[in-house]
Amino acid sequence: MPDLKGIGLTIVFDALTYLVSAITLWFMKIDHTQTGAGQPGLLESIKEGIRFVLKGPALRLVYILVAAVNLIFVGPLLVGISVLGDTRLPQGAAAFAMIMSVYGGGNLAGILLPGMLPRFKPQAMTVLLVGLIAAFGATLVLFAFCFSLW
Repeated sequence: MPDLKGIGLTIVFDALTYLVSAITLWFMKIDHTQTGAGQPGLLESIKEGIRFVLKGPALRLVYILVAAVNLIFVGPLLVGISVLGDTRLPQGAAAFAMIMSVYGGGNLAGILLPGMLPRFKPQAMTVLLVGLIAAFGATLVLFAFCFSLW
């Protein structure tokens, strides 16, 4: 029988993070005077947001690219990593966990770094986005030749 102590500790840690979230939500104070009548409903707010995105060419491009990347790359990546860890990497589930951790760290860096970079001209931003998507696709292809975690 395998030792399940590490899995149990992981579940306890995850439960504690939910507890911290619940406590911080409990301490939040909401100003109820700003909610209620006169505010648009949920569907109207969503429609207004979609109209705003469709009006701006830069925002429209970013949303189309994000949707395409999620549809074309992220699904196969997440499924492919689990298959890769199970079939090709000797570490198995640990390899999957390591790859997903690095993937999460890359996402975090991708969220934080743009705020630190200088502003680009729209043409340069388009080239940068297309280049990043091409690099993402090339990296995804490299998984086919991966037999080691490193």
